[in-house]
Amino acid sequence: MPWRLSRLLDRLRAHGNQVLRECLNSAQAELAAAVLLGFREEIDAERNEAFLTTGTVHILAISGLHVGILAWALFRLMRYSFLPRGLALAAIALVTLLYALMVDAQPSVVRATVLVLIVCVSQFLWRRAWA
Repeated sequence: MPWRLSRLLDRLRAHGNQVLRECLNSAQAELAAAVLLGFREEIDAERNEAFLTTGTVHILAISGLHVGILAWALFRLMRYSFLPRGLALAAIALVTLLYALMVDAQPSVVRATVLVLIVCVSQFLWRRAWA
């Protein structure tokens, strides 16, 4: 089968990495690719050791926080778009789900994605959120 979701996600990830390399210098692009796309192998050994030594290596891990920031930004953008509410919520759910799959769906990413999908469905059904 010529079309596969995994192939599409790999292409998107590689394209994102290429865009980062074109827009940033090499040191910044390495770090951005690790933080945004999960390309931790792109970071040189010396920089990786510095993160380990300082105890900040967790910053390089894709987490639920990344999904939350993405979803928040999409909710804010869609609020001002001309898309109907249902279509905007579907777009947020789809983009969030694709991002989760693109960064290899770690458990924290999956949890956050499920929460975003629940919020999208509840908003679609006009359910109020309880803080």
